[in-house]
Amino acid sequence: MDLKNTYLKISENIIKEKKDINLFIVNDFVQSNKDEILKLLKNKKVFETTTEVTNFLIKKKDKYFLVIYLELLSLHLSTNNDLKYRLAITFYEIKMLEQALYHIKRIPNEELSLEYLKLLSNIYHEKLEFNKCIKTIRRIEKIDSKNPTNSIMIINCYRRLKKTKDAAREFVNLQRTSVSEYQKILIKIQISLAKGEFYEAIKILENNEKQYKNKQEYLELYSTALRKIGSLKKSIDKIEKSKSLGNENYASIVYSLHLAENSYNMGFKNLISASKMNFFENFLNSKGIKRWQGESLNDSKLIIYPGKGIALGDKIFFFRYIIFLINNYLNLKIYYFIDKMNQKHLFETKDIYLDQSQNIKNYSFEPEKAFFSSIANIAYNYKTNINNVIPNHVNFLPSCRKKENEWNIWLSNIRSNFKIGLNWKGDIKFTHDIYRSIDIQKFEPIIKIKNKSYFTLNPDITEDEEKFCKKYDNIYILDNKMLSDESKNTFIDTIEIMKQMDLIITTDTSTAHLAAALQIKVFIILEYSPFWYWNTNDNNNYYQNKNLKFYKQSKPGDWDTVIEKLNEDLARDI
Repeated sequence: MDLKNTYLKISENIIKEKKDINLFIVNDFVQSNKDEILKLLKNKKVFETTTEVTNFLIKKKDKYFLVIYLELLSLHLSTNNDLKYRLAITFYEIKMLEQALYHIKRIPNEELSLEYLKLLSNIYHEKLEFNKCIKTIRRIEKIDSKNPTNSIMIINCYRRLKKTKDAAREFVNLQRTSVSEYQKILIKIQISLAKGEFYEAIKILENNEKQYKNKQEYLELYSTALRKIGSLKKSIDKIEKSKSLGNENYASIVYSLHLAENSYNMGFKNLISASKMNFFENFLNSKGIKRWQGESLNDSKLIIYPGKGIALGDKIFFFRYIIFLINNYLNLKIYYFIDKMNQKHLFETKDIYLDQSQNIKNYSFEPEKAFFSSIANIAYNYKTNINNVIPNHVNFLPSCRKKENEWNIWLSNIRSNFKIGLNWKGDIKFTHDIYRSIDIQKFEPIIKIKNKSYFTLNPDITEDEEKFCKKYDNIYILDNKMLSDESKNTFIDTIEIMKQMDLIITTDTSTAHLAAALQIKVFIILEYSPFWYWNTNDNNNYYQNKNLKFYKQSKPGDWDTVIEKLNEDLARDI
């Protein structure tokens, strides 16, 4: 292959806007030959052509092709910070945040101007790296201290970190700026929600509804507040109204509300929309492969992907649908393309080929014998074509004899009559984590119960949490160092640790799904209006786990009575 002429021909066809130019093929070609193309850029004609295409794509606003050419120029002109910035902001605009961060970080720290720092803070905010966002904004404030946008971002970071006192203090400072009255009201509501003061939030919403009834952000917050007090139908009504105002988050919010109402049809349909991965589906569509819509899968191949925003707990819950397909179709081969390969060992099952979603381009399927589907789409087709109920749970989680032995030896050195695995929080990057997670200090009454030992099941422990745990001899911290193998194989240690516990106590996280799926004894601590798959009862739960017990708030935001009930039960011999 004449690499130079091929590259020039592709570039020429982009400028001519040839219809047969495929983004995936061009990107594959450039990425596979990047080092050689960078050498070719020393050639005047190649450099000029690359610059011409880049300028053309900037004018056309074709950002997906643009990042390919901007990256080549940026790497070639490695000292040009403006190119790095333009490339980073283009990646940011198409929501490729890891790439955006990589290229803005290529600019030396001491050369980060105000505009560069603003982009960096926005990237951290979008990546939900809240502490880094706050640190960057504090740096910005030394240059530009009068920008209310910075304070609004910091308030949101503090809110998501559950540092509501810091958020309220920052809000006082914000009110001295020129920020609009509407923005002030939104922040008041957000802080009230973060504190668990849902009725106070609803009071503010009601008092201002006439003025802001056509604001989609307002309606979204209204929907959240109503959901937290269990008013699901009213919550759906508010989010439906926001849809007509351009709410891009509509599907990702409304699907779980419908599922909590046992409306599987609408719920799964919206989940399909919310979790759609365009690049994956577009590639398969370009190969003539169609989405599965309930056709017979006998003697076929089904290409499955979890979907955008599908958390690990959801993947564990929905895997039952994939197992159903395997058991009900003859000669079906399933290709499961997951987003994180460290989760691979959790789903290694007979007749399933596992790979990473980005590797789909390496596979070739016969269109007439293949379909593709997200796991939400499988659930939807199961509902519409097979049954209107959730299928039974199937035990599929793996065991590791080596890890079992290692933790058996380690735990045998701890003298304890009753071992409890404790998880009090989830991933703060999940929008609703502020409602489902609990401050570990609230568990102090149960930790003081005699003859009970606690083993932390969340390795991402903060300094304050570690300080609290070290006050008690009966708390054993299982941190990232002890669970280092989990960076390569998610939960490989946690599974074996949990099996050797007498009880698991956890909030609504992937740990809850893991414990429930393992059929071990688990107390799940839930907010007043929990996520849809816990909207059942102890004896009729979706995991058919007879050892599962729910501890749900008796009123919205009230964790104290939950801990009191837990304390009573643990104080008895259980």
